[in-house]
Amino acid sequence: MPYTDLTTLSSGATVYAVDWNDLVDGVNRVNSGSTSVGRPAVMASDTSTSTLSTGTWTLLTFASEEFDTQGLHSTTTNTSRLTVPSGESGLYQLHGMVTLDYSTSGKTVSVQIRKNASGSVSGGTLIGQATTMLSDNSLIISAATINTLVRLASSDYVELFVSQNSGSSLALAGGTLAHRFGMIWQTS
Repeated sequence: MPYTDLTTLSSGATVYAVDWNDLVDGVNRVNSGSTSVGRPAVMASDTSTSTLSTGTWTLLTFASEEFDTQGLHSTTTNTSRLTVPSGESGLYQLHGMVTLDYSTSGKTVSVQIRKNASGSVSGGTLIGQATTMLSDNSLIISAATINTLVRLASSDYVELFVSQNSGSSLALAGGTLAHRFGMIWQTS
């Protein structure tokens, strides 16, 4: 019987190794064959200031990492992807944030996360999308964020896309506030 919550056991109860491992899994997780300790977690970031065309979905890439406990992201290959490590299927919390320069009033920026999309906004499975208004104040950076939970299997990967509808090209504001894309394992 796996213990998923703290439980008071009666005298003589037997706790097997598998039960103990289930209990402490999220607190001090050690994967077989790995020296990593803790939950699989990554926060990739980028300071790109490239220009986004209006009305077009753009795949974001991430050149660096704030942390990466088990190689969920590469800074050299498929830099747009956050990938579930082998043997780490489960429920993951995903977070994405993209910053853009200001625009005219009433315009929006949208972000979406797709699973196994191979860099295509029409590929894979849409996990979630969020839209926010662009600021028309040159002193304020516009940021679109998305946070969601999703069940992922080993080797699944997620990617972050951004689109804006200002009517003209807009620059990403990563030089002022880095774009971020992360995920952390929550439970099996």
